[in-house]
Amino acid sequence: MAAYSAARYLRERESDASVTVLEKMPRPARKIMITGKGRCNFTNLKDWNDFSVHICNGAHFVKNAFFNLPSAKVIDFFEENGMKTVVERGDRAFPRSYHASEVVDTLVNACNGLGVRIECEAEVSGI
Repeated sequence: MAAYSAARYLRERESDASVTVLEKMPRPARKIMITGKGRCNFTNLKDWNDFSVHICNGAHFVKNAFFNLPSAKVIDFFEENGMKTVVERGDRAFPRSYHASEVVDTLVNACNGLGVRIECEAEVSGI
């Protein structure tokens, strides 16, 4: 999402800068593939007070992100990029296919559409 947002920002400003994601693993977003027992609960529709009690440490750290990218906008992003979604008990949102790979594919395709380069097996050892 960060790479997509950065690339969209650059495109809107007609910048010639580019975005590259360096991924240590052979495929991007590998951890997403195992979330929700392979189904990927990618967001939920709870308000901040109901959501934040489930964060063990650092709720304050994610509070700005929660309000800057509300769950409804996350669902809109995936729907606009071709992934059908479903909301289940507990206000949890999943891809309608119940396959985490669809979340990964949607993110990668959205990034590719904006010219983001994703380099796999590229471990960063320093900056």
